[in-house]
Amino acid sequence: DSFRKSQNRCFVDASVFPRNNIREYISLYDTVIIAIPLADSPNSQSFYDIFKISKIELLELVRRGRIKFVAFQNLQRYDSNFLADVLSVDPECVLFSRRLAAATLLAIREKTGLFGFAFDSSTQYNLLKECYNSKVDALKILAESLSENIAFFEYGINQRGALGISQFCGASFAAQIYKSRGRDYGIELMTSAMSLEFSLGLGAHHFPFEHTGYSEVNACKILNGIYNGVQQSQNELREMEIQTLLSNIFTINNDMNVLELDDILS
Repeated sequence: DSFRKSQNRCFVDASVFPRNNIREYISLYDTVIIAIPLADSPNSQSFYDIFKISKIELLELVRRGRIKFVAFQNLQRYDSNFLADVLSVDPECVLFSRRLAAATLLAIREKTGLFGFAFDSSTQYNLLKECYNSKVDALKILAESLSENIAFFEYGINQRGALGISQFCGASFAAQIYKSRGRDYGIELMTSAMSLEFSLGLGAHHFPFEHTGYSEVNACKILNGIYNGVQQSQNELREMEIQTLLSNIFTINNDMNVLELDDILS
């Protein structure tokens, strides 16, 4: 799979929110995987404006294998000309919804041993029964979470592809935990889970969206605890810190020719 040729890759979801300058990502990662902005997104900027890159530069980086894409929504929601341009350079540079869903579910199964499976009715019954009858509160909450969605898992994934995954896995469990405490964070957890779970399937470092007005960071920390275990200390690089790191340590600026930068890094 061309998406896994490099061991050092990151995933950036630009489908709705604007993200950082492309120079920041390619300076740190061999491969940058980007969720293509939706054509009907509230963000009126084009891909080239968001990432501060020209069409010629982008296509050359695609040719070099430095940039890949995912398109997890209906194809009608994307700029068909943009898709045609990048696919003409590398026919394997875009991962579409079904393949992304398959890769993501496999990664979630490997991480948890529970989420991402389509259990038969007998297994569903036995699993829920054991959880409900347990004296462990967390297992009872897990049962509540599973009982709401487990019967519709196959149908949901079949109908919605990659878009349906967040409804059935870690975010649903996390939302049920907070619901038991009288708090409703379902929407925040579900929306944040999508890009985090896709990054698991892509085997890529995930950058949650972070802005002064809205941040996915805390929700992703909760979800990361479910998938990777809770860690006492986390020294992960956050998106808002990248520019400071690059300008102060590597003296890379946002106006540098992106192809010259890639030549230096390669």
